[in-house]
Amino acid sequence: MDIENLNQPIAGEKFHFRVTGGTRPTHIEVYIDRLAIRVTDCPDPPCHEMVAIPHGTIGAELLVIARDTQGNVEERSFIIGDAETSVGELVTADV
Repeated sequence: MDIENLNQPIAGEKFHFRVTGGTRPTHIEVYIDRLAIRVTDCPDPPCHEMVAIPHGTIGAELLVIARDTQGNVEERSFIIGDAETSVGELVTADV
């Protein structure tokens, strides 16, 4: 089983991830600093999931846990970023 992030978790944005492998159904839990923000069962992996990352969570830990019916467990953690620092700098030239 594997948890693949499709983008980086950014405060105020949506975080997309996929859980592949494992047996069905796959139980998925998502936490921000130990507070559950999503708990769901995916009946037919691969599981394409999305969670909204609340504003004000910059620097918090986002934890994704997936469990299948055979007892396999996969975990991935991320640090929630800031959209302002995640975007490249704009360079201007004086004319």
